[in-house]
Amino acid sequence: LWLPPLGFVIGLSALGAKTYRIYRIFTKTLENSQMVTDAALIKLLIFPVLLVVTLLAIQTAVAPPGPESIVVEDTSANVITTYDVCKFDTTFYFVIVSVLGA
Repeated sequence: LWLPPLGFVIGLSALGAKTYRIYRIFTKTLENSQMVTDAALIKLLIFPVLLVVTLLAIQTAVAPPGPESIVVEDTSANVITTYDVCKFDTTFYFVIVSVLGA
């Protein structure tokens, strides 16, 4: 539930931070010759991650995921198979995914 949005935002934030560093290197002038520190880039990386973690924590608190059993019956072989899956509210989850895509 948490891994796809977190993986996406970490990957996209890292690419954004690297792109920003390259932008600052190639547009540097003599009067504005500050170096881009790793701490400044980590700030760029952490803010989106904290935003997504906050949204996911709210979703987990409001509608916590729970187990759901799915029963599959095969009448020809008289076999009943039960699968346990994680059920969660997909509405808020897709709102988070759409916010990430915007």
